[in-house]
Amino acid sequence: PFNVYGAQQDSGADLQSSQGRYGTISNQDFRPLDVGGESGTLAPDPRHPGLIYGNSSDGNSTAVREIAATGWEQNIDPVLTSPQTLWRATWTLPIAFSPMDRTTLYVARQKIFRTRNGGRNWQIVSPDLSRPDEGTPSNLDPATLADNNDVSRHGVVYAIAPSPLRADVVWAGTDDGSIWISHNASTSSAG
Repeated sequence: PFNVYGAQQDSGADLQSSQGRYGTISNQDFRPLDVGGESGTLAPDPRHPGLIYGNSSDGNSTAVREIAATGWEQNIDPVLTSPQTLWRATWTLPIAFSPMDRTTLYVARQKIFRTRNGGRNWQIVSPDLSRPDEGTPSNLDPATLADNNDVSRHGVVYAIAPSPLRADVVWAGTDDGSIWISHNASTSSAG
């Protein structure tokens, strides 16, 4: 059996086993999670089943980890060590484990952070990937520009994807429409 994790709008995050306790999968088999909230990204620890990383459920985009069986939670947010810095965040905190190095977890704000020890220590592995001017992105097509949905851009990394082929390569997408690639998880260039 394996577990499936997901966040649900207005309903929180859940863990669901692929095998039900009573022969079929039913609502009784869903386990609510605090980590991830209603819109967050969840990153199950590949080495420790039942340990899940994600954003807090209070909407503050704080990195936390939770043991699903007990509900124990710990704030492991990388920005706690730099409170003097203005860290930007969006509702959904990008968080992902490296498929090449199962000890490596990435979290992002306007920069990408990396931990190799479950969030006890963090290292910044990218520069600020957001644009200084958060005006209209030059890469938007006319149809998108015309669709003014009043979505504000925050100047943040919105998605991260560690490479499945190279341990220190991380792809990042920012909310201004840019795609970045980080080689050796320390230098970045626009893609």
